[in-house]
Amino acid sequence: CPRAYVAFGVALTVAQATSSAVSIRALQWNPHWECFEASTECKSEVLKLLALRLKNGTDFANVVELETSDFVMPVGWGNISSTCGRDTTHLFFDATRWKLSGGLNSGQQGCMATRDRSYIVQAFEHRSLGLKIVVIGAHFPHHGIGSSLAGSIRAVRNSTVAWLQPVIALRYYRKLRKAIDSMLLIADTNINQPHAFPLCRIVPGLCMSSAEIMKSIGAKRDAEVVLSTDLLKTCCQNPPQYSFAFDRVIANFGSS
Repeated sequence: CPRAYVAFGVALTVAQATSSAVSIRALQWNPHWECFEASTECKSEVLKLLALRLKNGTDFANVVELETSDFVMPVGWGNISSTCGRDTTHLFFDATRWKLSGGLNSGQQGCMATRDRSYIVQAFEHRSLGLKIVVIGAHFPHHGIGSSLAGSIRAVRNSTVAWLQPVIALRYYRKLRKAIDSMLLIADTNINQPHAFPLCRIVPGLCMSSAEIMKSIGAKRDAEVVLSTDLLKTCCQNPPQYSFAFDRVIANFGSS
């Protein structure tokens, strides 16, 4: 049951000696394992379309269930992968524009369910402008988000803070670096849009807004406004065809 892909762009201004605008484009896609088992033609089309999208101005791409080792990244691209049982998530990034942010625990991988539903949390830094963001690529479970992803986000964010203790007796600490507050979630959330079904009011977590998703994983403070892709019905090709708005790209910073 292949899915349509979701692309999203966010523009923001970075305050430095001079203001500089950075355009960030992200892609979320879950082509599904069935595509790779169905036919060589489906697999070939996925590999061709993915390569085309990465070369077309994309900064980050979260691709779930890319069940082949045959994909060749464009020159200048990097990849971080996470595997939980048979489930895989690949976070591709344009390494000519972005580099991994230094620091212990600046990147984590894990599972949102037992041996299933993989995720990646990684701090990145823009190579020329110094902008730092935390990018989260994930494949959510169908029921319940759990706490592992939120824990990894918290650990990665905390890893970006440096402290100095000049006088131990006084227990005085001074912060040397700010934590990274800018969060970009690229995910197959398996969560429907609010009010999509009557069960939305009964089953917790079945239907959520993008802001609610970000808050549930600790990637949004109460007062923050989030930017999100339109809640497009990208899942799935099998009946009932394309009825679920699972695939989303969400940011707690920037302007669209």
